[in-house]
Amino acid sequence: MKKRMVIGITGSIGTGKTAAARHLGRHGFAVINVDRLYRRISRPGSAIAKRIARHFGKEVLLKNGSIDRATLKAIVFKDPRKLRLLNSITHPLILKETKKLIGKSKKTVVIDAPLLLEARFDRLCDYVVVTHAPKNVVLRRLLGARKLTKREILSIMGSQMPFSQKRKRADSVVDTSGSYAHTHAQLRKIISRIKEDKPI
Repeated sequence: MKKRMVIGITGSIGTGKTAAARHLGRHGFAVINVDRLYRRISRPGSAIAKRIARHFGKEVLLKNGSIDRATLKAIVFKDPRKLRLLNSITHPLILKETKKLIGKSKKTVVIDAPLLLEARFDRLCDYVVVTHAPKNVVLRRLLGARKLTKREILSIMGSQMPFSQKRKRADSVVDTSGSYAHTHAQLRKIISRIKEDKPI
């Protein structure tokens, strides 16, 4: 490979985005999981935790001072204005930390971010991969695996960029509605093309 590249991988809730990113990680790429990064930089007493509490109230904090993510989600997914406010607080700091991690890496970097396109993190990327599965498949997965109601899942899906828009901004789309083997075969093709430094 001629130069270090940055791959962005995103997809709506329940489409297997993080599982796909882990698969890329097993092939030697450095994975930045933005959700985990957010948890780290929003630890008790952090600037983000304080700003979120100031704007959303102390009820979004647990007794140890960490963010009560369930309570905060319940607030922002009911009100688009509050969701935009939360994103305006968190995204700039997450972007800053992501850039730092990219700068330190000597490997190809994979940014695993649910709002990669909405937050315009794709500006950091050479390639963008979008995972996708039909709504009925996503609902079946999430209702069986997470403590979310159908209404909550649909609310989260509705707050995210539609697949029709994501597809237009993707270099590659991975269909995750089938078996793991089917998903991995698609990812292997992407990995091969990236390592050959060819356009996807």
